[in-house]
Amino acid sequence: MNSVKTLPEFASLTDEDIEKALDELDELSEEELSANVHPILAELERLIGAYSERFEALCDENGEVPAEILTFEPEKPIEQAAFDIFSDALHDSLQEEDDQED
Repeated sequence: MNSVKTLPEFASLTDEDIEKALDELDELSEEELSANVHPILAELERLIGAYSERFEALCDENGEVPAEILTFEPEKPIEQAAFDIFSDALHDSLQEEDDQED
């Protein structure tokens, strides 16, 4: 997970900048979303995809959920926000798998 880094132009964003962009997400049209007109949201999407790809690679290498996922601490606020979104989606996915097994 340490190999996932934000682009330099997003490294100085604050938590407030990111929260504002996420709040604006609800106001964007489908066309605006698909065109990635909001650069912060586009970077979040890129980071989430990178975390997902890295997670899948680690699972393929280890055959199980890697311990690294439990101890990873992103360096920048935008990396933290993307990792939190990724982690929530992963948790939901694993929970759904557990529910289906019951």
